[in-house]
Amino acid sequence: MLDIPVGPLVSTEWLAEHLDHPQVRVVDMRGKVLPPTAPKPHYFARHEDYAAAHIPGAVYVDWTRDIVDLDDTVPGQVAPPTKIAALMSSLGIGDETLVVAYDDAFSMFAGRLLWVLRYYGHERVYMLNGGLVKWQAEGRPLSAEVQHYASTTFTPRVQPQLRQSAEQVLDALGRDDVLLIDARSQKEYHGEESRARAVATSPARRMSSTATWSLAPTRRMPRRRSCGRASPPPVSTWKRWSSATWSPTVMAASRPRRC
Repeated sequence: MLDIPVGPLVSTEWLAEHLDHPQVRVVDMRGKVLPPTAPKPHYFARHEDYAAAHIPGAVYVDWTRDIVDLDDTVPGQVAPPTKIAALMSSLGIGDETLVVAYDDAFSMFAGRLLWVLRYYGHERVYMLNGGLVKWQAEGRPLSAEVQHYASTTFTPRVQPQLRQSAEQVLDALGRDDVLLIDARSQKEYHGEESRARAVATSPARRMSSTATWSLAPTRRMPRRRSCGRASPPPVSTWKRWSSATWSPTVMAASRPRRC
């Protein structure tokens, strides 16, 4: 029986011990993002790196094409359920498969796959702690052999609470019980660089970008200063996705107070 890891990460030790388990599928998500100041395009897959060497048994997913909706006028939107179902099925990822995603960029791309699969109701998905960098540093094996697995059935079950529209975020601004986390670079956050057509930030821009936010469940966020006095700290409420992982119930920001 497969022992299920606790939390969203699996260790390199755990993966090494379970590489040959029939219910485990490893996904190489390596990609590349150029700085906003570089000429477009900024987003690239790295299939050639996968072909040269990858964790044994891993399959490759192109984060720029395979898991996005190429017909949507807004770039980078999640692929429709039929596309995700066909892709996962072709990779041998079924409803009971435990997926381990990795990259070599602090899980930037592996995290995208984790969210996509969670959004479509697949909870047995994890990221490799330390990614390919840690795996290689420990002298663990690599392979250039491309694996092909028998097709299986992947059943998408949309979890709408895991995706918020721009209108929903705007409606949430001004609420003290809601927190918006901007995961872009600091220069993008301050409007000094942008990948968008126009440089802009949300009303939360005045909030300090230097605070360290904790992702520990039920932990309070640091106090903010507003007009020379401390304001009540926002509280991040967490709920379980499953017995193994946590997810925030809300992600939006309270509007800064005016002096």
